Parts: sequence; C-alpha cells; structure tokens
Amino acid sequence: MKRIIITSLFTMFLSYAGIAQTRPQQSALNLNPSFLNPAATGIEDYSQLRLGLNKQWVGIDGAPSTAWVNGEMRLKTKADEQQEDVISKGHGIGLNLYYDKIGPYTTLNLNLGYAYHLPLSQGLVLSAGFAGGLRSTRYDIAKSLNPDQPGDPAAGVQASLSKKYTPDLNAGLLLNGKNFFAGVSMMQIISSKFVDVPESESKYRGQLLSSLGYVFRFEDQATSLWLSGVVKSDFANPLLYDINAKLWYKNLGWIGSTYIKDDAVGAGFGVNIIKSISISYLYEWGVSKHISAYSKGSHVLCIGFKLLKDNQSGMPKMGW
Repeated sequence: MKRIIITSLFTMFLSYAGIAQTRPQQSALNLNPSFLNPAATGIEDYSQLRLGLNKQWVGIDGAPSTAWVNGEMRLKTKADEQQEDVISKGHGIGLNLYYDKIGPYTTLNLNLGYAYHLPLSQGLVLSAGFAGGLRSTRYDIAKSLNPDQPGDPAAGVQASLSKKYTPDLNAGLLLNGKNFFAGVSMMQIISSKFVDVPESESKYRGQLLSSLGYVFRFEDQATSLWLSGVVKSDFANPLLYDINAKLWYKNLGWIGSTYIKDDAVGAGFGVNIIKSISISYLYEWGVSKHISAYSKGSHVLCIGFKLLKDNQSGMPKMGW
C-alpha cells in the first residue's frame, strides 16, 4: 500500500512537471544569486567558485536531485573604487552549470553570464545582466512511473533513452543599496519542447521572478538580520514564493530559516571556515502531509571558495 501511495504522489508531480518544466528550484537565494537573476553575476569585487547539491524528498524513489557549479569573476575593478560595503562599477562574467534528475528526466544545463554594475549615486547601484547557453534533456521511458501520462501524447511514443538539446536564455535587472536589493528576472525566455513529438505539451516555459531583500543592522554593528523573498510565476500556474531570514555575526557565519509556499520549511547555517572558504547547509521539512509522511526531508549543501586579494574582507556586499 505504501508503495502504491508513493507512486501515485510522484506520478501526479511528474504529470504536472511534464506540462511545463522550470529550472531546478533553489531553496536559498543567498547560495547562488546569479542562478535566479543574471544581473547578480560578478557583483562582488572578488572571484569565487561555488559547488552545491540539493537532494529533495529523501526516501522517495525518483525524487528531484540537483548538483550545480557556479563560477564568477569581476573584470578590471580599480582598487580605489572598491569600498567595503558598496558595490563598485564594473563588468562581471560567470558560469552556471547544473545537473538535474527527476524520475525519468535528466537535464544538463550550461549557461555563460554577463552583467554590468553601474553606480547611480553613493551606495546605490543598478545592475543589468543576461545569461545564455544550451540545455540537454534525456528521457528514459524505462524509468517512468507512468509512461502513459494523460495530456501528453509524447510520453507513449518517445523513444527510450532519447535526448533533446534546447537553447536557454535569461535576463535580469537588480537594484542594490547599502541595506536593500530589489530585482526582476525572466528565465527560460525561449520556450522550447524537450520531447520533440507533434502536439507534445512537454516544454520549458518562461518564468518571471521578482526578488526583494533588506538588512537590519544592530547597534553593535557586528550582528545583522537579512530578510529576503522571491515570487515566481510561469504565467500558467498559481504564484509560488519563498521567504528567507538569516542572522549574521561579524564575518564568522550565519543561522537562518526559509519557507517555500505549499512545499517546505527549513533551517540552516553557514560558516566561514577560513576567510576564503565557507560551507552552508539547509534542511527542509515538507509541509504537505502527502509528502512528509513518506519523505525524510530535503538537504541542501553548498561549499564556496573566494579568491581574495590584499586585505579584502570576503563579506559579500550582496549578502543574500
């Protein structure tokens, strides 16, 4: 009975996902801002590399699993333009690579990104960026929980172990102040089918994201509270949103929590092992009884490396 229930739950999820696929849902905005908005590419004065792993719904066969790599660098930022808490003028370039697996679908995506950061006034910076690349989607019908998904005739005729390549294009704007940010981005601008069969509804649909964050700094100047949120829409399904809170102490690390609408609540921490290396972890509990009854929760792990020069503090100016 338990196996039947789990299979039914996951089949419903795949039926929904098969109609309109979106990029993997990142649980914490601070772990990789440019993944959700290309305008954040190279926003720091230092170069950095981040490695991440997200295991969702542990205990359920075929549940989503995503591994990703992000690398970013700032081009030719003058030393006299760098300020400890202000984003400086300049160009940023970056790379986002992720490997995503859910049920019978496996996706490999590579994006190259660029952003320009323009100070509008003291402490206020407008950033604009875009990212583009190629996505490879593989469908293994032998691993499908329901090979005859209703509403998508492609599922029954798609060749076993087929692969489809599609383009990926994303763009965004980001406004940063000393204590806030506000951004908007359009992801998967080019809508494309990942199962190439006539009348197939299996496609990547564009997604609009709006983000907002604010920092409350305490009197001791060593502690600060960072609040942020993201609202997501694919123009076909109900709005999704997540809310994040982090309590920073100096440059040592943070503790925080997150809430994802109709999905999960989570708690986590981040620690700067040394000034140039950090590790972050987040554990999530499913809020839906249909999932939490059979899943052991979800895990998010991220390791970051910063290439610091001279006396750079390593404290992110966009601390989300």
